[in-house]
Amino acid sequence: MQTPRILGLVAASTLATLLTATVQRARAAEPFVLTLTSNGQTSTRSFSNEAEARTALEAGRIRTILPSYTSGSLVTGVLSVQGVPFNIATVPGSNAINVTSTEANFSRTFSGTSVASVQAQLTDFVTGKSDPEVLKELVAAVVAKSTVDVVAGNPSSLLGQSIAADFTAGTLLPGDDGGMSPRGAGWHFGIGVNAMHQETRSFTINTYSIPLAVSYAFGTDGPEVFFSAPMMISETDGETAYLGTGALGVRLPVVTTPDVRWALTPTLRWGAAGSYDSATVGQTYGAALTSDLRFSLGTATLGIANTLGYYKTRPLEYDNHRINYNLQNWGFRNGVSLQAPVTALGGMPVSMGVQVIDTRMTGDKLAIESWQEYGVFATLGSSLRVNASYMDGEHGFNGFRFGITASF
Repeated sequence: MQTPRILGLVAASTLATLLTATVQRARAAEPFVLTLTSNGQTSTRSFSNEAEARTALEAGRIRTILPSYTSGSLVTGVLSVQGVPFNIATVPGSNAINVTSTEANFSRTFSGTSVASVQAQLTDFVTGKSDPEVLKELVAAVVAKSTVDVVAGNPSSLLGQSIAADFTAGTLLPGDDGGMSPRGAGWHFGIGVNAMHQETRSFTINTYSIPLAVSYAFGTDGPEVFFSAPMMISETDGETAYLGTGALGVRLPVVTTPDVRWALTPTLRWGAAGSYDSATVGQTYGAALTSDLRFSLGTATLGIANTLGYYKTRPLEYDNHRINYNLQNWGFRNGVSLQAPVTALGGMPVSMGVQVIDTRMTGDKLAIESWQEYGVFATLGSSLRVNASYMDGEHGFNGFRFGITASF
């Protein structure tokens, strides 16, 4: 049968395509970009964190951007927050600042008896201490437009990572080679390293994660309880965020014949994400059900996997920050894979495969609601798995993912 040889050629060809598609691009814009105009002079500055962008509107800071500025001058400009523009204007003769955004449907004037009091109002607003309902509407509008929000709205966010993690938990528990072999009884442990390089519009996102998992199977091909916890660090052009999720679930084998294997996996997941740079923090929790169906095609295995999840994104208070996320979303992640043994190494079979995964989100509006992954992978028995994939989605989203997972 030629399936293993053909599959190996397809995998090699696909990997070459993925590597070509990830040629390094020019550095993208920083998350906060401020353009100011006053007295006929215009200047632009970029900032890697929210605090620097906010304090740039102080009179003394404005002069460093626009030397011709005086306290009585009218200043207008645009502050781009993760790609979402906000128009700003000072009010001559006062300490007031007008902030409006057509895209975010937002309009507000911050005023006080001094520059310090105005800065305090801005700080209280963006950290959720004042007007939480107004901030909630603003956050929803930003999530619907921003492709780099750390909590929700895009594949690299906490919400996007949650649906991906539930899919992985339902299809590849520690020590599962993805084939037709019976599942061994007892304990299984897994640890790995993943790296993702993603680009959305003008932004570059690099995410590094350590997926941890432990499971216990009650007998050969018996029910299997597990806990999985991917821990992540995300970098967006100088802005650093920390993400983590944890899930409890049970894999329930339905069919375990030599030619057909089918299992259902319900999971409960909670996760949190935060970035000091963007003054953002939030949490996501929900439940998912994954179907993992496999067919024997001679020495090859055809896999069909489907995950349906429901998630809520809510505020989480940390270090005086509380951003009013209030989102509800359904997630659908469906994949097809084909793998077969190609050789042996150290007495263990080496298999190679290809896979295609489609992810779609519905419910509250998100900036990126669908994306696809085209990948190749190789396994050494049930102890080591290496995978690489190219990602493509809405609004110019594309990226590359590489991972290594060891099981014992």
